[in-house]
Amino acid sequence: SFLRSKNCQLSHLDVSDSEIGASGATALAESLVFQTTIETLLLSNNSIGHRAGTALISSLASCIECRHVEMASMNLGPGTWEVLGATLAKNSKIQDVNLSHNRIGDRGIEALANALRNHRGMQSLRVAGTGLSHHGGCALRSLLEVNSCITHLDLAFNTIGSGVTKAIQQHLTTNALNHLQKSGSQ
Repeated sequence: SFLRSKNCQLSHLDVSDSEIGASGATALAESLVFQTTIETLLLSNNSIGHRAGTALISSLASCIECRHVEMASMNLGPGTWEVLGATLAKNSKIQDVNLSHNRIGDRGIEALANALRNHRGMQSLRVAGTGLSHHGGCALRSLLEVNSCITHLDLAFNTIGSGVTKAIQQHLTTNALNHLQKSGSQ
């Protein structure tokens, strides 16, 4: 396949809304191992399931230049998030991840939040409509207490509660102001 060729050096790959299915996602995952130059990977709106999703997420560790990953509405579920956490530990250049409208839930967001505690590249995490409750919101609040790099967090369509939401907003505001101060002094 062309994607496995050493002559192929993609920086942007968009297969969103392409109905790639589980077999296409697995083949793509096998090819991404050879694509170290990809900066943007758009995969949203492809119902691929847990096994193919795990393979795709694992392949992101090889995409050492990857900054932006869109994986919204892919029918990914519990168990996928531990793999994503391990992948993020290997690839600290990823800055923006969209996981909206997947079944993350509180346990999944806890695993992800734990992985992001030391990830200094992540700036934006979108987890809208992922089944988070107060418990998941608390995990994200704790994450923001120790990771000041995250300045954008999309929590729409979750039932976190107003108290935790306000605390998260305060942390995000502080993080954004700190980021502006650091970038202004360079």
